[in-house]
Amino acid sequence: MTDSLLMALYETVREYGPSIFSTPKMFEIVIAQKAMTTPKEVEALSAALHHGAVSDLLNRPTGDPIALAASLAGRAGIPMHSAKWSVELWRTALRHVKDGVPPPSIDWDSLKVVAPEPAERFSRFAILSFIAVVLVGAIAGMAPGILCAVGLTRDQPQAHRLRSLVEKHEVPGLHMGPREFGGWTGSLGAFGGALGAALGWLVGNQRPANWTRLTGGLIGALWAFDAAAYGMAYLGLTGAFIGPLLGATGAVAVAGWLGPFAVLLLLKPAAWGVFSHF
Repeated sequence: MTDSLLMALYETVREYGPSIFSTPKMFEIVIAQKAMTTPKEVEALSAALHHGAVSDLLNRPTGDPIALAASLAGRAGIPMHSAKWSVELWRTALRHVKDGVPPPSIDWDSLKVVAPEPAERFSRFAILSFIAVVLVGAIAGMAPGILCAVGLTRDQPQAHRLRSLVEKHEVPGLHMGPREFGGWTGSLGAFGGALGAALGWLVGNQRPANWTRLTGGLIGALWAFDAAAYGMAYLGLTGAFIGPLLGATGAVAVAGWLGPFAVLLLLKPAAWGVFSHF
């Protein structure tokens, strides 16, 4: 509660006197011991010491707190709402110290606007989930072309069949070696799968990210594999991009809307099964 933090701030200044203003690290330890607080709150209060806002309050107690908060935000590199909260808390605590009257128990929670730690962890989780789904989409979209190129070097019939289907849709007489085939189809598939996974995640995950939605997104991104193989077979090099783009977009979006089990029911065998269709 912020009212208890105000009391702790008042008691700290009363007990340690002006010396606490020149030892921000000591202040952080003491205030954390005296009140239930978060690292963000301690950072905001300590920033006022580090960057002279407390000195300004002592020298000019009737100054403009909004202007002081803006100055603190600029010097300390903290959000404006955090700077305003810190200045208001310090200003009130110092006024009570000067008057020698402990602060009353009031509702300071309306002024408490420092973001809580769980929200930041969630934000990092959402970003990492997005990156993971995009990477899986890229790898899955690239894999058929690379596997086919490896199969060509080993003279596997399925690989030759897929290459002939791709070349049929391109310039007449075109014949790509294993490395060239893998380079083109792998690059196009990776780009299409990554873009499709990203679009599917943004479309289908309007709610907060969690482990269930991440699992569904990863499973959905694997659809880029099947879609890339079918795309190459029916549209050539264009299909190597369009296939995983559409497949990953649809599957990841469905996973976001309906959950991972919906995608599991739709997902076909990938690595070894898809080439048997040609």
